[in-house]
Amino acid sequence: MPADLTLSGAGAHFADLLATSHIVDVGLEAPLSVPPQLRACARCGAGFLPRRAQACCSRSCAALHRPARPKRGRSSRVSPSRTDPVVLRLLELSPFERAPGGRWRFGTRAISGKAVDRLIASGRAEIVGDRLLKREDRGD
Repeated sequence: MPADLTLSGAGAHFADLLATSHIVDVGLEAPLSVPPQLRACARCGAGFLPRRAQACCSRSCAALHRPARPKRGRSSRVSPSRTDPVVLRLLELSPFERAPGGRWRFGTRAISGKAVDRLIASGRAEIVGDRLLKREDRGD
Protein backbone atom coordinates (compact mmCIF):
# COMPACT_ATOMS: atom_id res chain seq x y z
CA MET A 1 0.00 0.00 0.00
CA PRO A 2 1.50 3.34 -0.99
CA ALA A 3 1.99 6.10 1.67
CA ASP A 4 -0.35 9.09 1.72
CA LEU A 5 1.76 12.29 1.16
CA THR A 6 -1.03 14.87 1.28
CA LEU A 7 -0.54 17.74 3.73
CA SER A 8 -3.04 18.89 6.30
CA GLY A 9 -4.32 22.49 6.19
CA ALA A 10 -1.64 23.83 8.59
CA GLY A 11 1.12 21.93 6.79
CA ALA A 12 0.00 23.26 3.42
CA HIS A 13 -0.05 26.83 4.77
CA PHE A 14 3.50 26.39 6.18
CA ALA A 15 4.73 25.07 2.82
CA ASP A 16 3.23 28.09 1.07
CA LEU A 17 5.03 30.41 3.50
CA LEU A 18 8.34 28.70 2.83
CA ALA A 19 7.81 28.84 -0.92
CA THR A 20 7.09 32.59 -0.90
CA SER A 21 9.63 33.66 1.76
CA HIS A 22 12.09 34.90 -0.88
CA ILE A 23 9.42 37.26 -2.25
CA VAL A 24 8.82 38.76 1.21
CA ASP A 25 12.58 39.31 1.71
CA VAL A 26 12.86 41.19 -1.58
CA GLY A 27 9.85 43.32 -0.63
CA LEU A 28 11.46 44.36 2.66
CA GLU A 29 14.77 45.27 1.05
CA ALA A 30 13.20 47.51 -1.59
CA PRO A 31 13.91 51.24 -1.00
CA LEU A 32 11.15 53.38 0.42
CA SER A 33 9.51 55.56 -2.16
CA VAL A 34 8.88 59.19 -1.23
CA PRO A 35 6.01 61.15 -2.78
CA PRO A 36 7.18 64.06 -4.98
CA GLN A 37 6.08 66.84 -2.56
CA LEU A 38 8.12 65.29 0.24
CA ARG A 39 11.91 65.21 0.56
CA ALA A 40 13.85 62.22 1.85
CA CYS A 41 15.85 62.81 5.04
CA ALA A 42 19.61 62.82 4.39
CA ARG A 43 20.24 60.67 7.47
CA CYS A 44 17.32 58.26 7.97
CA GLY A 45 15.49 58.42 4.62
CA ALA A 46 12.10 59.37 6.12
CA GLY A 47 9.87 61.63 4.03
CA PHE A 48 9.15 65.15 5.33
CA LEU A 49 7.86 68.49 4.07
CA PRO A 50 10.99 70.65 3.70
CA ARG A 51 11.36 74.21 4.92
CA ARG A 52 13.95 76.25 3.03
CA ALA A 53 17.21 74.32 2.61
CA GLN A 54 16.33 71.71 5.22
CA ALA A 55 18.12 68.42 4.58
CA CYS A 56 16.97 66.34 7.58
CA CYS A 57 13.56 65.52 8.99
CA SER A 58 14.26 66.76 12.54
CA ARG A 59 16.82 68.63 14.62
CA SER A 60 18.01 65.41 16.23
CA CYS A 61 18.53 63.82 12.80
CA ALA A 62 20.38 66.94 11.64
CA ALA A 63 22.64 66.83 14.71
CA LEU A 64 23.50 63.20 14.05
CA HIS A 65 24.03 63.92 10.33
CA ARG A 66 26.43 66.80 11.02
CA PRO A 67 30.14 65.85 10.89
CA ALA A 68 31.92 65.64 14.24
CA ARG A 69 33.99 68.62 15.32
CA PRO A 70 37.73 68.04 15.17
CA LYS A 71 39.29 67.55 18.57
CA ARG A 72 42.15 69.83 19.39
CA GLY A 73 44.97 68.28 21.33
CA ARG A 74 46.76 70.26 23.96
CA SER A 75 50.09 71.46 22.74
CA SER A 76 53.19 71.36 24.89
CA ARG A 77 53.83 75.08 24.55
CA VAL A 78 52.16 77.60 26.81
CA SER A 79 49.20 79.19 25.07
CA PRO A 80 48.81 82.93 25.48
CA SER A 81 45.69 84.23 27.14
CA ARG A 82 43.69 87.27 26.12
CA THR A 83 44.37 88.81 29.54
CA ASP A 84 48.16 88.43 29.35
CA PRO A 85 48.74 91.80 27.61
CA VAL A 86 46.71 93.54 30.34
CA VAL A 87 48.63 91.79 33.11
CA LEU A 88 51.93 92.54 31.38
CA ARG A 89 50.96 96.21 31.08
CA LEU A 90 50.19 96.32 34.83
CA LEU A 91 53.55 94.67 35.49
CA GLU A 92 55.27 97.47 33.56
CA LEU A 93 53.73 100.02 35.95
CA SER A 94 54.66 98.28 39.20
CA PRO A 95 55.81 94.84 40.38
CA PHE A 96 53.23 92.40 41.75
CA GLU A 97 53.39 91.30 45.38
CA ARG A 98 52.77 87.72 46.48
CA ALA A 99 49.51 87.16 48.38
CA PRO A 100 48.46 84.08 50.37
CA GLY A 101 46.85 81.24 48.41
CA GLY A 102 49.12 81.37 45.36
CA ARG A 103 47.71 84.65 44.11
CA TRP A 104 49.47 87.89 43.31
CA ARG A 105 48.39 91.48 43.95
CA PHE A 106 48.69 94.69 41.98
CA GLY A 107 47.47 97.14 44.61
CA THR A 108 43.98 95.88 45.44
CA ARG A 109 43.58 93.93 42.22
CA ALA A 110 44.15 90.15 42.44
CA ILE A 111 46.16 88.47 39.67
CA SER A 112 45.79 84.71 39.23
CA GLY A 113 48.70 82.36 39.67
CA LYS A 114 48.04 80.89 36.22
CA ALA A 115 48.55 84.27 34.53
CA VAL A 116 51.81 84.71 36.43
CA ASP A 117 52.91 81.17 35.49
CA ARG A 118 52.28 81.94 31.81
CA LEU A 119 54.35 85.14 32.00
CA ILE A 120 57.22 83.29 33.69
CA ALA A 121 57.08 80.38 31.23
CA SER A 122 57.20 82.76 28.27
CA GLY A 123 60.21 84.58 29.76
CA ARG A 124 58.46 87.93 30.15
CA ALA A 125 58.60 88.02 33.97
CA GLU A 126 60.66 86.67 36.87
CA ILE A 127 60.17 86.21 40.61
CA VAL A 128 62.59 88.03 42.91
CA GLY A 129 61.80 87.38 46.59
CA ASP A 130 58.06 88.01 47.08
CA ARG A 131 57.76 90.23 44.03
CA LEU A 132 57.13 89.55 40.36
CA LEU A 133 59.18 91.78 38.08
CA LYS A 134 59.03 92.36 34.34
CA ARG A 135 62.10 90.99 32.62
CA GLU A 136 64.08 93.61 30.79
CA ASP A 137 64.73 92.99 27.10
CA ARG A 138 68.38 92.25 26.57
CA GLY A 139 69.88 93.54 23.32
CA ASP A 140 72.50 90.77 23.02
